[in-house]
Amino acid sequence: MALLAASVASAQQVDWLLDPSPFRAELREEGEQIVLENGLLRLRFQRHPFALVGFEQMAADRQLLRAAAPLGEFVLDGEVVRVGGLTGQPNRAFLLPEWLADMRRDPAAIDVEPQLQDHGLLAERLPWRRTRHVGLGADWPPAGRHVRWRFASEPFVVD
Repeated sequence: MALLAASVASAQQVDWLLDPSPFRAELREEGEQIVLENGLLRLRFQRHPFALVGFEQMAADRQLLRAAAPLGEFVLDGEVVRVGGLTGQPNRAFLLPEWLADMRRDPAAIDVEPQLQDHGLLAERLPWRRTRHVGLGADWPPAGRHVRWRFASEPFVVD
């Protein structure tokens, strides 16, 4: 019986590779958050202090992010510098949205304020020549959307 229920459930899910029509990229602003989603994944960014605060697998309704994380980090003059991120999360095994108000900017992070520059359909940015390794129906530029942010920051000095 469990096998039958599993096969019925999987038959009802749309495979995005077979039919991508229900999966559309979307950008929206929800208060102090910027939300990007495409029907498969949803990312939530808090504006200030800047941090990735949500990463969800939509088909399974599953949160993949366990902690308010920086978007990345780099080394500058031997010092690790983070791009965004928060500290003060009471439990790093899961993240509750109500905790965000009490969390603070990571002191090892650049204090950035993301400004949405533009978003829209992908445009061709470089010439592309079809090769034998690409399917005959491959589009160029590929279907999809882009988002461009500008990160403004106060001058950053490493001691």
